[in-house]
Order: sequence, then C-alpha cells, then structure tokens
Amino acid sequence: MVLWFRRLACACGIVAAIAGGTALCVQAADAPPVTPEQEKFFEEKVRPVLATKCWECHGSKKQESGLRLDSRDSILKGGDSGKPAAAAGDVDKSLLIEAIHHRGDVQMPPETKLPDNEIASITDWVKQGLPWPASSPSASLALSAADRAAAAG
Repeated sequence: MVLWFRRLACACGIVAAIAGGTALCVQAADAPPVTPEQEKFFEEKVRPVLATKCWECHGSKKQESGLRLDSRDSILKGGDSGKPAAAAGDVDKSLLIEAIHHRGDVQMPPETKLPDNEIASITDWVKQGLPWPASSPSASLALSAADRAAAAG
C-alpha cells in the first residue's frame, strides 16, 4: 500500500508540475513533504556527497557497521550502534554530523575529512529534517563513474 501511495504521490506531482502548479513529493506517510527547493538542494548538494563519499561502504552492496546511508529510513534506523545515524532537524543529536566533523572516535570518511562546503551541506540537510525526495532514484542507481568524478572535481 505504501509503495502504491508513493507512486501516486509522485505521479500527482508530475501532473501538477505539467499543469503549472506546485507539488510536494512525499516519501512515506511519516516523512515530511519535500519542497521543490529541498529537492533541488538534496540533488545538487547532498546526493553527490553521499554517492561519492558514503555509499561505497554504507550503501546497498556493503554496510560497514550495519549502516546504510542510501535512504532516509536507513539513516533514521542507524546501524550496529542501535542509534539513528542522524536525528531529523537536530544536528547535536546526529552521529553523522559528529563523524563528518571528525569529532570523537568515529571519523567519516576515515582517510580524509570532507571539505567544509560538503560538511555544511550535510549539516544543513540534517537541520532541514533529512528531506529525501520520493521521486529520487534509489541509491542502487547511484551516480556513474563519470558523474562521481565530476562531483568530486
């Protein structure tokens, strides 16, 4: 039923966009609506960081420490620690934010700290409540090698 609702919600959003209206995509019944501005921010600033710096170890193929960062639900579920990776809207309670700032025992990515602008984007995204557009493809359709190189460059 939820999958059907997601498809319907996105189909309605496409129709509204074609008709010149404003649409909000909803990921699931418990996820807040995603505004067009949040969707653009996610696709331009957040997804490229997650895809190029996180999903290799925390995606659909591999889950170090039992953690996946390829969906909002997975981030809220967390990994082996039993705690959510991020608390929607609360950076102070988000392990992800602590890890990308290289504070504490867990530092991600482990070899090199993210650039300040990428840390700022992820932090802002958590403050926004982790909006994850329903119309976005899943992480299993992650960026191609060319896209990753362009995003990293």
